[in-house]
Amino acid sequence: MKSVTIPGNKYHYIAWSAFENCSSLKDVYYIGTKEQRDLFLEIDESNNEALLNATWHYTTTPSSGSEEPVSLNGASLTLEGQITINFFVQLPEGSKAKTVKLTYAKGGTKTYALDKTQKYYDSKNDEYKLPFPNIPAKEMTVPVTLKVYDADGNELSLEHYKLGSMAGNQYSYCVADWARNIIGSTGKKAETVYLAKALLNYGDYAQKYFGYNTSNPANPNGYLASEMGGVSAVAANNAVIPADAKEKIGYSGASLILEGATSVRLYFTQKVEAKNASGKAYTLQQSGKEWYVEIPNIASKDLDEKYVVIVTKDGVDYRFEYSALSYANGRLTNAKAKTDIKNLCKALYLYNDAANKYFK
Repeated sequence: MKSVTIPGNKYHYIAWSAFENCSSLKDVYYIGTKEQRDLFLEIDESNNEALLNATWHYTTTPSSGSEEPVSLNGASLTLEGQITINFFVQLPEGSKAKTVKLTYAKGGTKTYALDKTQKYYDSKNDEYKLPFPNIPAKEMTVPVTLKVYDADGNELSLEHYKLGSMAGNQYSYCVADWARNIIGSTGKKAETVYLAKALLNYGDYAQKYFGYNTSNPANPNGYLASEMGGVSAVAANNAVIPADAKEKIGYSGASLILEGATSVRLYFTQKVEAKNASGKAYTLQQSGKEWYVEIPNIASKDLDEKYVVIVTKDGVDYRFEYSALSYANGRLTNAKAKTDIKNLCKALYLYNDAANKYFK
């Protein structure tokens, strides 16, 4: 990146290390005056020498003579039950931008109206937080592409806060990009780096288990390889299952769902009723000749949390306690379980450990 354009007339904060490793940066075009820069622009000087030492140009219009580009202020992840990429978009004053379209390379789109009355608009920071949710663990290297359109459907130019102008008026980003950026940055907390490595490790073993896109692995550097060797089933995560559950209510087992949201299912050959510890009823769902109760949207930090499921049949209650790591224990202690599923369960253990340390 040799140049960057920074919108004026509104507050901007440039975080530490935003322009680290940008030694080619020569020119900064600020859309406003020097006085406006001093008033509206705050720069953390740590590891931003390339930006501070570049030649600054002040102008009242974008250097290209066209409409000022839409600002892309970065991306983040949400790990609450399902993996979500969040894009942060900010519009210049008088922008013609009307919609943002997020397109998933594997299929699926989400369209957002750029309307300040929407719940995803943050008035404090004058920006839109636009989520693309429900990304499966095996698809961490699959990108989501962002484009901005005016009312007539014309693409508008994009300016990334760190990368500059976006070729093709689009920006593509995947879950693995977030993790690799964290690992490659200096000054990040150890808990954050551990979470990024555990996320990549988990995604990589999900790819191997499901046989998906293994030519583009999430963890080609083999992060946490030594830690994987030390993972074993922890007794505290063992499931609590009534001894007569199979005989009395037809309990037939459990499964772990990793297609988007992380969920646990308990299966029964008999039609039962079920509720949680607070008395809220679970919706019983049918699959073939069986019924199941689903514990949905289990967050990364809650993979070790045992959820109570009280199953009722003929007026008698049967209490189950089950977590995502209860399922993992069942595979890790099963001599007949295949290596791919055992490795995925070990990766899930490390992912949960990292999330607990990060979110504590």
